[in-house]
Amino acid sequence: MLTPSDIEEIKKLIEGSHNVLAVLLYGPASVPAAWLNEAISQGFVDPTKTPDAILQDLYAFGTYMAHLNDPAAAAVTSLAGFLKIIEANPVPQTPVEAHAAQIAATRAAANVRGLGTRMGSSAGTRIGTASAAHATRYRALIRDILAARSGDKAAEARIQAEGVRQGQEEDFFRGMFRKTAKEMASDLGHLTGDWERDLLRIMQTESTQTLNEAMAERWKEDAVDPDDILVYRSVRPDACSACKGFYLDGGNPRIFRLSMLEANGSSNAGRRRSDWLPVNGATHPWCSCVTVRLSRFVGIPGSWKHGQALPKVLGPKGYIT
Repeated sequence: MLTPSDIEEIKKLIEGSHNVLAVLLYGPASVPAAWLNEAISQGFVDPTKTPDAILQDLYAFGTYMAHLNDPAAAAVTSLAGFLKIIEANPVPQTPVEAHAAQIAATRAAANVRGLGTRMGSSAGTRIGTASAAHATRYRALIRDILAARSGDKAAEARIQAEGVRQGQEEDFFRGMFRKTAKEMASDLGHLTGDWERDLLRIMQTESTQTLNEAMAERWKEDAVDPDDILVYRSVRPDACSACKGFYLDGGNPRIFRLSMLEANGSSNAGRRRSDWLPVNGATHPWCSCVTVRLSRFVGIPGSWKHGQALPKVLGPKGYIT
C-alpha cells in the first residue's frame, strides 16, 4: 500500500516532467528559472546550449507568411525551405512582435504546466483510490482470518473461496496485491491517454493562436492604418459547425476588420460555447482555421459591413472573383 507521502512524490514527478516539457517546447525565456534547472538536472537540456523553442519558430513562420501575403505559397513551403529563406533573407522582429511572441510562448508554457498539475492531481486520486480499495479488502481478509481461527466457518469459507478465486490458495494476499497493481496500472494507462490527448489539444490550439497572432502583429506594423486591415478565415472543409457559422456564409468567406475581431478577445478560452465569438486566434480547442489578409488592392463596396460576405469580391476557398 502506498503512503500519502508516496502518492505526493508521484504527483511531484508528474508535475516536474511537465515543467521540463514546457522548457523544451517554449524555451527558457518563457518559464521560471527553476524549471530550466530541473530540465538541466534531469539531463534533458545541455546547459551550454539554448534549447529549441517550437512556438518561437512558429511565430517566425507567421511573420514570414504575413510578408508573403499569399497563404497558398506558404502552404507549400517546407520547414527546410522556410529555414533556408529566413537564413538568406532574415525577417527581423520588431519590438512589438518580440513582445507578442514572448507572451504567446509564456501563455502556452503555463497551459502545459496547468496540464501537469491536473494530471498530477488526477494520478494522486486514482492511486489513492486503488490503494484505499486494496487496504479495505486487506483488512476484511485479516478479520476473516482471525474469525476463522476462532471457529467461524463462514469466514473460513470466504477465505478459501478468495484463495481459489485468486488461483493461489496459500499465498492469495500477494495475488490480491498483484491484481490491485494491475488495476492501478490500467487506471494510469487511461490517465496517460488523457494526458496525450490534452497535450495534443494544447499544441494544436496554441499553434493556431500563435500563427494568427504573429501574422496580425506584422500586418499592423506594416499598415498605414491598422483599423483598416481586412481579413477572412481559411476554413477547413472538415471544420466544425462553429467555425463554418462564424466565418462562412453560403460557402463564401465572411470579411472582417482585424481590429474588431481582436476586440472580441484573443480566443474564446474561458467562455461557454453559447458565448463564443468570431476571433482572430483559436476559435475553440483544436481549432486550425488560419486568418488571411484580404489584399488592400481589392475594392470593397461602401455598403459592406463587418462580418458580411461579398461573393462578388471573395468567392469560395478565398479566391478573388
